[in-house]
Amino acid sequence: MGGKKKSKKKTQGSIVNEPESLTKAPHSFVIHRGKISRNVRTMETDLRRVMEPYTASRLKVKKSNVAKDFTAMSAYFHVTHHLVLTQTSKSINLRILRQPRGPTVMFRIDEYSLHSDVDKMIKRPINHRELYQSSPLLVLNNFPTGVENKHWNLTSTVLRNMFPSINVRSVQLNTVKRCVLFSYNADTDQLDMRHYAIRIAPLKVARSMRRIVGDRKRLPDMGNYRSMADFMESGGGNVSESEGECDEIPVPEGALRNKHQQVGVRLVEIGPRLTMKLVKIEEGLSSGEVLYHRDIQKTPEELIKLNRRRQVVHQLKRRRKKQQDENVAKKRKFEDDHKVRCLDGMKKRKLDVDDQSGEKRRSQLQSRDQSGGKRSKSNSRDHIEGKRRSKSNSRESMKTNTNNGAMLEANS
Repeated sequence: MGGKKKSKKKTQGSIVNEPESLTKAPHSFVIHRGKISRNVRTMETDLRRVMEPYTASRLKVKKSNVAKDFTAMSAYFHVTHHLVLTQTSKSINLRILRQPRGPTVMFRIDEYSLHSDVDKMIKRPINHRELYQSSPLLVLNNFPTGVENKHWNLTSTVLRNMFPSINVRSVQLNTVKRCVLFSYNADTDQLDMRHYAIRIAPLKVARSMRRIVGDRKRLPDMGNYRSMADFMESGGGNVSESEGECDEIPVPEGALRNKHQQVGVRLVEIGPRLTMKLVKIEEGLSSGEVLYHRDIQKTPEELIKLNRRRQVVHQLKRRRKKQQDENVAKKRKFEDDHKVRCLDGMKKRKLDVDDQSGEKRRSQLQSRDQSGGKRSKSNSRDHIEGKRRSKSNSRESMKTNTNNGAMLEANS
């Protein structure tokens, strides 16, 4: 026989008051819709790593989930953006939805390289958890401006609001570990996305000594050298020549231990790498007016017709919504009235049953009283006859005792 299954106790987690800086920071959901390939699923994981720490890195998407489910959860978890990946037979698309009212920006991904692909191309890849404990630094490069490029202005605003803003005066440079670059290529009309890790190395130091001064975790092996002079003359233990020189940057006071030290910044790509084109911008959450489309251009007359048709659809939707609310209200009222009638009927039936049971009880008591009087008379007669019998028996026993005594005296 199988044992009983142990039921897990559901415990309600304690509500913790989150700091204001955390609740106001932009949060995101990176999800997919429909059937996607294994590479696109890996791309979804890589994009979640880019958006950390203000994203749901372990969010599970089921087939039964719909867009309204994630929209309903967004307000509770302070989510401001949805990054949705979809795949068709011809292309891979990325939609960025601004919660809760839009707009929606849609890109077509032409080329991509995953995080694992970028790691294979780099000789010394950087991959440690400390990189993702703080939000990345956002860089927007070469975005077109002007009245003719309103769609790119809106796109840059959406991308800028996806990441938390950085206060230059109060930020600590040691916490800035990553950088996300969005660069517009005017020749191909494409948008390139790159993800880098930031490394800081001291400048004006010989390349052979840079491994000792800059990176203390990976010190070179000097067991085969007699002195430091031999190490320097041999070229510093075959230091890799692939590392380029860094650019000098001024360091603010308090950023490093040595105020007069000059450092160089090196960007190491950690992936993913995306090359995409802007296809469409819509109002709302993929259900409003099309503000921009790359391939389809509408005339003013067609736009007027579309607006009228959209208004008619909205009016019908409002009517259906109003009628649905009225039907729901009628149904609730009918249920309430039915409940009241049922309760009244139950009370009335209970009173009737009580009255019937009371009458029945009274009749039973009356019948018992009548039968009890007859039984009492018969019982009294039997009691008198029993007393008489007992007296006669006692007299007879006394006579027999006296006769026996007289006989004993005569014999003596």
